[in-house]
Amino acid sequence: MIVTAAIGLGICLYLYSLHVSLLMGEIKGGILCGTDNGLGCHAVASSPYSIFLGLPLATWGAIFYSTIIILACGGLIFRRDSGPVYCRWALYLAFLALAFDLYLGHIMISKIGAICRLCIATYLTNIVIVIILVITIRQEPKSRSKLIAIFLWTKEIQGPDLYYRNVIKGLLIGGIILAAATGVAGSQFLANSLTENDRERLAKIKKNLSRQKPKLIAGENRPYMGAANAKLTVVEFSDFLCPYCAKAAKYLKLSESVNHDTARFIFRHYPLDNTCNRRLSSNVHPGACLLAESAACAAEQNGFWQFHDIAFETKGKISRAKVQEIAADIGLELNAFNSCLNSGRGLKVVQEDIEAGIRAGIRGTPTVFVNGRRLGGVPKPWVLNEILQFGAENLSQIE
Repeated sequence: MIVTAAIGLGICLYLYSLHVSLLMGEIKGGILCGTDNGLGCHAVASSPYSIFLGLPLATWGAIFYSTIIILACGGLIFRRDSGPVYCRWALYLAFLALAFDLYLGHIMISKIGAICRLCIATYLTNIVIVIILVITIRQEPKSRSKLIAIFLWTKEIQGPDLYYRNVIKGLLIGGIILAAATGVAGSQFLANSLTENDRERLAKIKKNLSRQKPKLIAGENRPYMGAANAKLTVVEFSDFLCPYCAKAAKYLKLSESVNHDTARFIFRHYPLDNTCNRRLSSNVHPGACLLAESAACAAEQNGFWQFHDIAFETKGKISRAKVQEIAADIGLELNAFNSCLNSGRGLKVVQEDIEAGIRAGIRGTPTVFVNGRRLGGVPKPWVLNEILQFGAENLSQIE
């Protein structure tokens, strides 16, 4: 039980590190984090459902597993007499954790729509802990000690060692209290330290958005994520070869997983490449136009978002052969894809987006508009989520 709970504790500490990374605007992790190119755990961690009573669920998980470990130690120390009482306390806590796991699993699938494999690993860990505890308790003698036997004032056994037993009990209970206090206080202190400056910035952003007159940023017949008829529309102008845009794309994907029922996220092209962007005097990102055209052609076969994800990861010189390779990798019909490129249909879409960006006053990427108000760059995921919630409640769209 100690080893199993220690594994659970390690997973929770790692999940908490993901939460801290998101507060700092960093996205780390990989295939263990689940769906959407390893963004599953991040999507769950950035959602409002990841907070319970003001603390990340990973913090509560770490407190739970620390408590299980301490109770298991008590069961081991007092195994000859009142040890099973510690196991019964652990079992009741584990049953409570399993019930909460069922609720969290439902939220993860039905509300967030992302799979966090590490979260599922903690659910499986809790099942193993319950099985171990049930087997242990079934071996307990019929003359069971009362549950209060773990506390200092109980005298289930008389004798000269009572004092030392109470000292050990005090250390065990103190360890549980210390683990809980450290988790609660440490988590709150770290969160407040990391978000203090961003909260000041958030207040300024909300004030700035409220003062702006909305612009009509059309998004018809353009790729989007989220709800088609949402009252909140987020339009992103982006460049596949822009490193800031690549990070912004992940931020927006995380926000979409949280707000997919209330917001629509529209993608529009603004490549910093003067072969298609008349606004530019120099070629900042050579090949960005070809990637943008190819993405528009991929959209004709409903493959835009797959192409979008790979395009942001593409390195090196962008060529016709490179975009054809991406198209083949995502299963597009290559004859139709090449026909689109050759006919100029993809280029037409890109140039329409560029003209829309010029009219909106775009000077760089990424640039985001929230219900027609210019947000500019894309802030950290938790800041962006609060902005979108504020926008849905306070920023009306142009009818």
